Amino acid sequence: MGIQEQASETYKMSEALVRSFLKERLKIPGEEVAAIPMERVHRLGQRSATGKSRPIVVKFPSSKHVERLLSLSKILKGTPYYISRQYPGEVVAKRRALIPIMNSFKQKGEKVRLVVDKLYVNDVLYRSQPPAGITTKSRDDGAAPRNNVDGVFFLMQRS
Repeated sequence: MGIQEQASETYKMSEALVRSFLKERLKIPGEEVAAIPMERVHRLGQRSATGKSRPIVVKFPSSKHVERLLSLSKILKGTPYYISRQYPGEVVAKRRALIPIMNSFKQKGEKVRLVVDKLYVNDVLYRSQPPAGITTKSRDDGAAPRNNVDGVFFLMQRS
């Protein structure tokens, strides 16, 4: 299913589909959606012979728009759609390796967060082996770790 792909979909058509999705599914007012700048909007990968819709990738000039849309993505829970951030391959590989570790800490009742390619357990950066002479400390300023990934996200259908 996904966001229906048209046979000869152009970048402009993909952008119109995303804007429509933001209005209809995330309930963002039309004038606010029209004001959101989008640098690039396109489908990911090659067209499928089965007719399955491909994910849409959107690049924003500012991460503030990405953060807002990601915060609104909770509205999509229970629907066939989701929004996620796009990471470079090396970050994806690190995240994939950290997910089983994160799940084991979760099962033990620990507070865990996966921020880009770093795992925080009870607000302390997880290291499989700390460097010699270095001890990990929790942040005492209460601030969340910074996320330096640019403004790109996926708009996809759950499989």
